[in-house]
Amino acid sequence: MSKIILYYYPNSVCSQKVRLALEEKGVKWESRVVDIGQPLENYKPWYMRLNPKGVVPTLVNGDEVVTDSFRIINYIDQQLEGPSLEPNLSEEQSEMRRWLALGDHLPIHALTYGRGGVPGGTQMLEKRLKALDGYKNNNPELAEHYKAKIESVKSLKENAENSDNIAEIENRTEQLIDELESVLSQREYIAGSTYSLADVIWNVLLARLELLGMASLWENSKRPELAAYYLQMKNRASFKSADIRTAWKGSLKAIQCRL
Repeated sequence: MSKIILYYYPNSVCSQKVRLALEEKGVKWESRVVDIGQPLENYKPWYMRLNPKGVVPTLVNGDEVVTDSFRIINYIDQQLEGPSLEPNLSEEQSEMRRWLALGDHLPIHALTYGRGGVPGGTQMLEKRLKALDGYKNNNPELAEHYKAKIESVKSLKENAENSDNIAEIENRTEQLIDELESVLSQREYIAGSTYSLADVIWNVLLARLELLGMASLWENSKRPELAAYYLQMKNRASFKSADIRTAWKGSLKAIQCRL
């Protein structure tokens, strides 16, 4: 059996989704930390060749390289051995896919920066753009990948600095939290009667919202079903072994990064 290698950064929200899926699945994996803080290892040519978008995480299984956290967690469940993270009932499968899509499309990176979740975030994004421009000029064979990454970082910066945009994301987040409260009043897990990939992605998103000071959305009896669910999820062994983060860990230098 091929070794499962995960290239990731501990504080990265997308990396946490994949780590949680691996832990819930019971997959043994090897750690390769890519420091996306000040060293900007995710922009180095060796990593851009592995993952042309220059983001973490990346999962390698033998000769297979899988990128994008949404694709990776589905790959983990469908291709690797372990308990299924998909419900048996077709209607619950549909609910799982719906909540996966809702979570995947929530602009959590812009919200993280927009709420000041990354210390020195604006300055850090400027440094990223300068570094990317240098890599683009010095690595012509990867120039198109670096150009695309520059546009991605510019878009993140613009979205994060637009207060109206952040307010809109916050409103959308609260709408989703309301919907979660409703569904959790009817079932044990987000998609139905069993833990699924929908719980994987939303456990991490709830942890990020807590980190951003938004736990008030469900605390103090505001949304009791969601509060009880989230507490139960935080007590799962996988939540701890996957190192799902509800607060920053590491030095200021280490956390000044795209999470």
